[in-house]
Amino acid sequence: MRILVDRSSVEVFFGDGRLVHSHRVFPLSTDAGIKLFVSGGKASYKNLTARELGFA
Repeated sequence: MRILVDRSSVEVFFGDGRLVHSHRVFPLSTDAGIKLFVSGGKASYKNLTARELGFA
């Protein structure tokens, strides 16, 4: 799974891009980070890598 986040969207890619979920977001001006959570179950985050991408 690969997750790309920018100021107004979150895109999640599964299976080398064979399945994609895109979502527009509207963060509050006071938001300062990203939280991972699960609703109604359990999750295990293994081998998590976060990278900041530069501008082209």
